[in-house]
Amino acid sequence: MSTEAATREERKYWRIWAILISLPLLSLAAQQTGMGWLAILVSVVVMLTSTWFAVTTWMHVHLEPRFVPYLCLLGIAAMFLLFFMVAPDVMSHEGNNWQNRSADTPAHIERPVDPLAPPGAAAETHH
Repeated sequence: MSTEAATREERKYWRIWAILISLPLLSLAAQQTGMGWLAILVSVVVMLTSTWFAVTTWMHVHLEPRFVPYLCLLGIAAMFLLFFMVAPDVMSHEGNNWQNRSADTPAHIERPVDPLAPPGAAAETHH
């Protein structure tokens, strides 16, 4: 490999590293603006983009045997399958033989939780 090609490859790695450093900052900025669902969408896109750069640049999956990328996709598919199998039960408020009482508590619904408050401060003010 020539010196020029090695320098070009090194610049590529540094550029991708800079992108990977700046993407979480973009996600954080989107969360701080309070854009709601758009902020969540930005965070998901940032996560997928960061994963893509990390896998394609540093893991060199394209150099592995042909079954390795499929094995990675199988793990991701299993994760989604397990989430969507469990999510309906966990996210619902009632079910057969159980009830999610914490979701029905008016204290959680009526007053917002201050994330900067010290632990126990909300419990003391609610007596």
